[in-house]
Amino acid sequence: MPIIHHKETGNKFFFIHIPRTAGRFLVENLGSHGCEIVHPFIDSPISLTSPYVKQTIEGIEMLHAHRSIYNKWNKVKDISHFTIVRNPIDRFFSASARPDLNLSLSYVEDWNNFNKEFSKKHYRNWFRPQHEFVSSETKIWKYENGFGKDFCNWISDITSFLFTVKSSHYQKIETKAKFKKTKALIDNIKKFYRKDFQLLGVSK
Repeated sequence: MPIIHHKETGNKFFFIHIPRTAGRFLVENLGSHGCEIVHPFIDSPISLTSPYVKQTIEGIEMLHAHRSIYNKWNKVKDISHFTIVRNPIDRFFSASARPDLNLSLSYVEDWNNFNKEFSKKHYRNWFRPQHEFVSSETKIWKYENGFGKDFCNWISDITSFLFTVKSSHYQKIETKAKFKKTKALIDNIKKFYRKDFQLLGVSK
């Protein structure tokens, strides 16, 4: 979870980076506006190539920490929180491109196997349900609403500087999904992420 510092204004805000929701695209664009990522403990700037980015906390990469982890960080308590959420079905298939996901389609089409794999491991939060990242204070943008003028206005309101999209590099990177979109697998995805559909108001 990046704490973002806008060097010109001194403003800080907390971007909750849910994996596979265009987070790197946003961080890259914030960087083009003079923003830097600040480490939540040592209060110094870090880059996306810094070894600190891969630092793990409770077995999770720091920049992908979920609510029960980042709620312990004092530096995020008094700044604005925001995130991007995505249709859980699309997000799942995007995340399934992980190279270390060595599961067969027939295996995950079985509900018991699916639930066992993704409820316990989460693969460093790539598959963790999105509602576990957000709180009642989190400002939420839906991936499906795009990254045009309305998105820029939304970010500008949060950050208090004029935000525009300058790079779409990360947004366009989507590696091929490992699984076919079968009815059995999609039914399992809907069942597993039912709270995401309910609480985040994203369409099935």
